[in-house]
Amino acid sequence: MIKIENEKDIEALEKNPKSNKIVCRFLLDYIKSITSGYPEYTLKDYGAFYFLECQADSELHEVLHLSSPITQSLVEFSEVIIVQNGDEVIKLLHSCFIISNDFAISLFAEVGILDSSTEQHLLDERLEDRTVTVEV
Repeated sequence: MIKIENEKDIEALEKNPKSNKIVCRFLLDYIKSITSGYPEYTLKDYGAFYFLECQADSELHEVLHLSSPITQSLVEFSEVIIVQNGDEVIKLLHSCFIISNDFAISLFAEVGILDSSTEQHLLDERLEDRTVTVEV
């Protein structure tokens, strides 16, 4: 699991040999668009993104600031983001949880990484899929 609060945190994800370059590029562009309106370009005081690398990451609900396991937590919204670069296509599941009036988290995971019950719970609050093209 990689916690992302600012652009520098993407570097940890990029250093992981298992990380996909187009996923890293998408997350970098996304964090830039979100943090551009915050002091010091960080989400630190307002929340975080978490990139889940495996099923076990989704079981660490306390680390994710959730009071209950994901399957028992209220999902604000979820979406499948189809990230593409040329012929390469990755489907990312993005789910948002409101923790308080001033704090929210977003979980990102490649579709298929989480167990079926967790993924289905997140998809129950699914918005329309969207496609994003990135260049690496």
